Amino acid sequence: MIWLDGRPRPSQYAKHSWEGFSLGKFKGDSLEVTATHIKESFARRNGVPTSFRATVVEQVSLDEPFLTWVVTIMDPDYMTEPLVKSSTYVRAPTLRLPQYPCQPEDEQTPAPATACRII
Repeated sequence: MIWLDGRPRPSQYAKHSWEGFSLGKFKGDSLEVTATHIKESFARRNGVPTSFRATVVEQVSLDEPFLTWVVTIMDPDYMTEPLVKSSTYVRAPTLRLPQYPCQPEDEQTPAPATACRII
């Protein structure tokens, strides 16, 4: 949930969740989302832990046909400088993804299980 109505952030003692509390605002044509109140976890890019005091700022910009997404993680407990990751996506309206190939597979369990294998 991204709140765009300018509401105040909850108290620092409020419940922390996996999604956190996200406030968004438009800066020109870009959407900037700032998330706080996130549970302790780790940064997927390099495996560094993140504390409950981490702040994540996401900036999403559309410059047809490109969508650019920049994520900045700041954590005073585990990081000496912000961790920045950016991705650029291109619109592909005629792209068709093939069905995901799934097939049954026996495992070490008494009953057969269904698993998906990437081929």
